Amino acid sequence: MNKKATKGYYIKQTNQKRLEKYGALLDIPHCKPSASLYLDILLDEHFTAIEKKEAKKAPKAELTVSEPIFNFKNELLALGADKQKINDWMIVRKDKKASNTDTALRGFLTEVNKAGISVAEAVKVAAESSWSGFKAIWYANNIKDANKGKSILQQSSESNWEDGINDIF
Repeated sequence: MNKKATKGYYIKQTNQKRLEKYGALLDIPHCKPSASLYLDILLDEHFTAIEKKEAKKAPKAELTVSEPIFNFKNELLALGADKQKINDWMIVRKDKKASNTDTALRGFLTEVNKAGISVAEAVKVAAESSWSGFKAIWYANNIKDANKGKSILQQSSESNWEDGINDIF
């Protein structure tokens, strides 16, 4: 304990500063050290309660935002993606602990441009495939795998089936 005292008391320096801050004076005659310790404990509890009340009453610092707050979902909506598909994809991204930052969005858009598809299509494919992100190579491989499972008639119908029939006859 600090030897600095108020009228014979030996109290902690923090409590002495608190007393000075609030303009309180202790005008009690000198007492035993155990009483000084007890007084220190009471002062600690008292000033801690006062400081908590003041902290609650203090106005919270106002946020001054110099630039608009980035929102991953709103950016995707602005780029033409379907709201339900975005919500589904956001759930996948959250489960896989992917961050929804401006950098992540820029990387996504770069890959979408490489794949040559729309943002809406990329979000749809990523949500359906449970991808936390999107890579053009993944998309290309996904298309290849989808075509491998189709029958010959389905593939030929997609690639101008009528021309194939005309060649036969």
